[in-house]
Amino acid sequence: MDEHVIEVLGKTRVVISHGSIVDIGEPKIRYCPLAEKFPKSVKKICKESVFEHVKWCIENYGLCTANRVLEADESFVEFGASETLYTCLKREFLDCCIIVGDCVGTVITKNAKVVQGLGGKLSGVIETTPISAVIEKLKALDSRPYRDGEINQFKGFEKAVNLGFKSIGVTVTSADDAMKIRRLAKRDHVTSLIIGVHLTGISRNETLQLLENSDVVTGCASKYVRNMAAENCMLQVGTSMPVYALTRIGREALLERAKDVRSELSIKIGVEKTHQLSVKTPCPLV
Repeated sequence: MDEHVIEVLGKTRVVISHGSIVDIGEPKIRYCPLAEKFPKSVKKICKESVFEHVKWCIENYGLCTANRVLEADESFVEFGASETLYTCLKREFLDCCIIVGDCVGTVITKNAKVVQGLGGKLSGVIETTPISAVIEKLKALDSRPYRDGEINQFKGFEKAVNLGFKSIGVTVTSADDAMKIRRLAKRDHVTSLIIGVHLTGISRNETLQLLENSDVVTGCASKYVRNMAAENCMLQVGTSMPVYALTRIGREALLERAKDVRSELSIKIGVEKTHQLSVKTPCPLV
């Protein structure tokens, strides 16, 4: 069996098997400003543009195949989750990260390039089949899967704690994972940087719980995250695709990332509580 279920471009469900796209669902949004900045720009999100984008990723990055590219240095967005974790590892703000990758599942890594190589090219891995060639390459890069092919961020974090790591960054897509990780980190006196990602379509109640247990959240195309995080954050970076720091360590992580951003930065006091119509945002927010 070789099947990988991913969500890309507005949480469009895509199934890949043996390097071929075998199914594409309906996109939840029609436009995303980040997609315009992709190496192969996407101006309108539809089944056809999703197909072309994923096909391009398979051909150029080996997405969901034995040819998967595992390391990268280049940034795809200024303050993305993988970019922030990349910087934090490189600057020794963290000593390891728990991320998710196609072909491998949940990954424990000390290698900043692996964080960017796996996380920078794909927003959501729902299910994946382990590919032994990719796993062997991963192990040679100071990284290891939690359990070949399994996606479980809490268990990955728990394993990292048991391995002796003391400052751990982790991406989560659910409030439940964030809550369990926060509880474990507090119990074992471990520093955690919990980043909520892939949040388009999240419910209001889930958003409330996620904000209470995360350090950083990405706005994505979520109407609830954008409105509720803006009310409570300590730092916001970006406007069209905002990222919110909710805690002191979250703010410090984003400020560390800011040191690696090469384009001009503007800092202002106060956070936008509402979204201006003139600002490019995903459409629609869900």
